[in-house]
Amino acid sequence: MNQQQIKKEDLIGEGTYGKVYRAKDEETNQYLALKEIEFKNAEEGITSTTIREIALLKQLASHPNIVKLFDVVMAQNTLTMVFEYCDQDLKQYIDNYNKSLSNNSNNNKSNKSNQINPPKTINIILAIMLVCQWINVQDFAMIY
Repeated sequence: MNQQQIKKEDLIGEGTYGKVYRAKDEETNQYLALKEIEFKNAEEGITSTTIREIALLKQLASHPNIVKLFDVVMAQNTLTMVFEYCDQDLKQYIDNYNKSLSNNSNNNKSNKSNQINPPKTINIILAIMLVCQWINVQDFAMIY
């Protein structure tokens, strides 16, 4: 992946270890997520958590329900992980689904705004269980 053709667009998340940006590959028009982890000084180096995350994501990359890690780039005091872009995570998906239910049933007092319906819940849990099963049957050298 050619780093010169990737244009950073929006900050979409921030956490303990770094920031996540939405970016676009200008050659392919594909959206990407860039997770940037800055190191305060060169002696600090990459944390074991980051190494573990990279190793696991590389091993799990072939499952359709697991976000793809395309590349890892180290430059000066910044490590950038290049992921496929997902417009929402599972929590956002559930929150947006609940909002659409609330908006579609304003007159229905029996609808509880913080609950998704049972069939949708079953689909989400089934997808998670299938990923867990798939991970379990793989012969991964898991890093702890």
